[in-house]
Amino acid sequence: MATARVVEQSGAQLVHLPKGFRVRGSEVEIHRRGDEIVLREKRQGLSEVFELLTSLPDDFMEQGRQQPSDQTREIL
Repeated sequence: MATARVVEQSGAQLVHLPKGFRVRGSEVEIHRRGDEIVLREKRQGLSEVFELLTSLPDDFMEQGRQQPSDQTREIL
């Protein structure tokens, strides 16, 4: 497991991320999950959604989804 160094500076804590954990922007979202602190790249609004949609393969919607068969239930 990778580790990062924590440094105190001007009353704040700075975390030095290793090269393999670099982020693209200058800000991250942060929240606590139990005893974990989670950093996530800040979302860029709808541009991120459009980027994701354009990365889907052309035949993405052509593949039909298998629906379960109808269930027979007693009428109450």
